Amino acid sequence: MTSKQCILCRANLTSDNSSKEHVIPNAIGGRKTVVGFICRSCNSDCGSKWDAELARQLNPISLLLGITRQRGNVPAETFPTYSGVNVRFDSDGTRSLARPEIDIATEETTTRLQFKGGTKKDLRQILKGHCRKYPQLRHLDLDYVISSAGDKSSYSSDPMKIDFNFGGVNSGRSLVKSAVALACDAGIAPSRCDLALDYLLNEDSEACFGYYFNSDKDLVTDRVPGLPFHCVYVKGCADNSTLVGYIEYYGLWRIVLLLSESYTGSDFTHSYAVDPIDGTELDVSFGAGLSAPEIRDAFDCRQYDNAVFRNALANVLGKASEIDFKRARDQAIEHAIEVAIANSVKREGDKLTDEQARRFAFDVAEGLKPFIMHNMTPVGGRDTDPF
Repeated sequence: MTSKQCILCRANLTSDNSSKEHVIPNAIGGRKTVVGFICRSCNSDCGSKWDAELARQLNPISLLLGITRQRGNVPAETFPTYSGVNVRFDSDGTRSLARPEIDIATEETTTRLQFKGGTKKDLRQILKGHCRKYPQLRHLDLDYVISSAGDKSSYSSDPMKIDFNFGGVNSGRSLVKSAVALACDAGIAPSRCDLALDYLLNEDSEACFGYYFNSDKDLVTDRVPGLPFHCVYVKGCADNSTLVGYIEYYGLWRIVLLLSESYTGSDFTHSYAVDPIDGTELDVSFGAGLSAPEIRDAFDCRQYDNAVFRNALANVLGKASEIDFKRARDQAIEHAIEVAIANSVKREGDKLTDEQARRFAFDVAEGLKPFIMHNMTPVGGRDTDPF
């Protein structure tokens, strides 16, 4: 029996060098893996180059939707706002100034510090630098200053400017690899995906995929508007000797692939779809698919209707806005309750007096006020976009 070989370097795969390959990169929420497909060295190389570029381009959407990964959080990213302020967007949905600011004002014997953005760890680091720079601050007890600092959150109505561009050679090779991996999972030898392998292995080869946004034909037959999902679909057809593929990322980017025009195996279809927000595998239905000429039309951008793309983007951003609201609401409630408990409860387990209960309720209401005021819809609807 012949050993399976790595699709890239052709080394025989053994228990020592074989690796698990995510069909859809885990960095964007994929879960399913295949074995007997790629060696560890090639997996590491193409992961750091191809998959990393795909994940980088999709990182803004990953942050907006709050996706989960098996390893680590989605990396924070900095975006400019329309007023020119740079904002750091973290994986939990919180925003902060990308560059913390500190304002120091001294009046007679009083020094007032106002620190915007960042954490208390950032504050300590900045204060150390200012204490070295300004003699009047050298007497400060940093532990006392930091522990006694008031903590106040605010909300901005200044939308972030986010680039949703996607494409290029490295991300293209990542998505082609995904289609070949799923074909392998269906029992198809990677060598049968000759057009795909040519693209993966040769720098000057023609791309075997194109974007598909056709207003007359949706290849996902049971699409739920506003549901962000990833999917990979492969289909072999003996009658026309084609092995074709279809990929979606977040229900937004839609790509058709021609893996081979010399397929001689049995007819088959195989698919994988996942909700990247929680990792749940989904049951997605696909239509009859496309012929090789139709796919080649997509290579030349003749299957691209910008209105279809914009509608898909609006659906994704609508879901992102819903998720963002829920995250901010839950964080506001949690923080308000924490502050109220700290102000009202002296010892854990103590029963609140009437006065303490009133103080607790007041502090919770005060803590929630910024969130409520920020999300009050003005007469006539919102006058700004959510992002």
